[in-house]
Amino acid sequence: MLMVTIKTTCFVIHSRPFSDSRLILQLLTPNSGVISALYRLPSKKYTFRPKPFEPLLAYYKGDHSLKTLTSLEQEGMAFSLSGRRLFCGLYVNELVQRLLRVEEESHTLFADYFAVLEHLANADDYVTSLRVFELNLLEYLGYAPDYTYDINGDPIVYSEDTYYLYDSSLGFKHIVFIKQAINIFTGQSIGLLNSKNKQAMQTNSTIKRFTRLALKPLLGHKPLKARSLFD
Repeated sequence: MLMVTIKTTCFVIHSRPFSDSRLILQLLTPNSGVISALYRLPSKKYTFRPKPFEPLLAYYKGDHSLKTLTSLEQEGMAFSLSGRRLFCGLYVNELVQRLLRVEEESHTLFADYFAVLEHLANADDYVTSLRVFELNLLEYLGYAPDYTYDINGDPIVYSEDTYYLYDSSLGFKHIVFIKQAINIFTGQSIGLLNSKNKQAMQTNSTIKRFTRLALKPLLGHKPLKARSLFD
C-alpha cells in the first residue's frame, strides 16, 4: 500500500542526533501539533539545513509516531533572535515541546507561536508577548481557570481591594486578605489576566507569577532548561 505524503508548514522546536547522517526533528505544525520526523542531513555544505525559528515547508509520510521527512524547504526568513530574546524563544520552544499534545490539531496555537516570534524579533516590549503566549497556551491545553467567576460561582470583582487565592485544580477562591502569598492575587490582576491588555501588563509583575504557578503542575518536577539561561 502506497503511503500518502503530507505537506505542511512547520517550525523546528527541537532536534537530536539519530545517527551520523540523520536527525530526529520535532516539528510544530498547524494541523497535527507536534510531530517527530526523521531527517537525513544533506551531504553538501551549501545545501539547505533547517534552523530554529524559521518557517519551513515539510513533506513527510509514515503511519507511526516517527515520521520520515521526504523534503524540507525554507518557506520564509528565519526570525532573528539574540541575547535575552533568543533565551525567550528557546523557552517558548521548550514549553511547546513539553506540553503540546502529539498529532493534535493546533491552528490557533500555531498562530500564537508565529505571533510571539514576531514580537520577540521586533517589539520593544517583547516580554509582555511572552506572557500572552503563556496564557494562550494554558487556554489551548484546557488548564486556564475561569477569570470571571470564583469557585463558588460568584462574579470576580476586578478591584485592587479584593483578593483571591489561586488553586490550579479549582480556580480562584475569594478570601479576606491576611498576608502576602505567592498564590494570592487581587481582583484587579485577575481582570488583567482576562483581558490580556498588553499595555497594562507591562507594569504588572503578578502576570509572570501567575503563569509560573499555572504551568508548574503541567511541567512536573523536571525544570525547564531554558530558564537557567536567564540566571
